[in-house]
Amino acid sequence: MSDAKFAGLRALVTGGASGIGLATARLLAARGARVACLDVAAGPVEPPLELVRADVADDAAVRAAVQEAAGRLGGIDVLVNNAGVGAVGTVEANPDAEWHRVFDINVVGAVRVTPAALPWLRASGNAAVVNTCSVAATAGLPDRALYSATKGAAGAPASGRLVAADEVAAAIAYLASPLAGATTGTVLAVDGGMQGLRLPPRPGC
Repeated sequence: MSDAKFAGLRALVTGGASGIGLATARLLAARGARVACLDVAAGPVEPPLELVRADVADDAAVRAAVQEAAGRLGGIDVLVNNAGVGAVGTVEANPDAEWHRVFDINVVGAVRVTPAALPWLRASGNAAVVNTCSVAATAGLPDRALYSATKGAAGAPASGRLVAADEVAAAIAYLASPLAGATTGTVLAVDGGMQGLRLPPRPGC
């Protein structure tokens, strides 16, 4: 169902070819926005979504892809920084190279995409930037030291309790809507209550 508040808006969703990113792209499109999915994946996305390929760890590729997306859409009003990768292990389990790789994608990736999109966002009367992260940013998860560190640095909203991608997409659409223009710098937990959950320590810990 089209939402008049998104009609005419142009949205760029990173990591938009799968998971939460794809659910968000589909929802924004269903509500009337024109949507481009920036993703490293080669596979297509279904119309009316547009796909632009780039690795958020590659600054030149990001800038070219954002410009391409803006050209196809006629501008950018909404940016959803959603691209990310996982990492498993305790704090000593991953070598320096893996820490750099995951931070480069999960944190610096958003830092690359956002300034690349700024010329179009600044020209928009309804600009919005939404950064997704994870409940791992606020709730300690076993064997997720590196992942949690990057998600704590990345922003909001958070997702947990095996929350459905469509539920997170709905929260992103709320934050991106012109109706939420006064909602800025907000951390919105979309985690089914997991942020407040405290598990007993494992034996021997």
